[in-house]
Amino acid sequence: TTVFWQLYRTPEAERDGDAIAKAAELVHHHFAVVDAWLATRPYMGGDCLGLGDIAIGAATYRYYAMPIDRPDYRNLETYYSRLQEHPAYREGVMVPLE
Repeated sequence: TTVFWQLYRTPEAERDGDAIAKAAELVHHHFAVVDAWLATRPYMGGDCLGLGDIAIGAATYRYYAMPIDRPDYRNLETYYSRLQEHPAYREGVMVPLE
């Protein structure tokens, strides 16, 4: 949330680069956990798209849409590609951040 608010809701002159960097490191840590979880299943709850994918899926879109450097999370990237195959995800979640 901090990265998003700093990059999209805070005027450029008022942005706190240190806060963005610290928050980005924290979000990388969280997505590393998600990436490890997705190593053994295609969706958060198992074989099918489910309720757990709503929050993580929306967060994943923001994560990949923001202009930040990211570690290479192979499982998360595959998951994100899989989500994009669903029309409802593309239309309801993948909206412009600005």
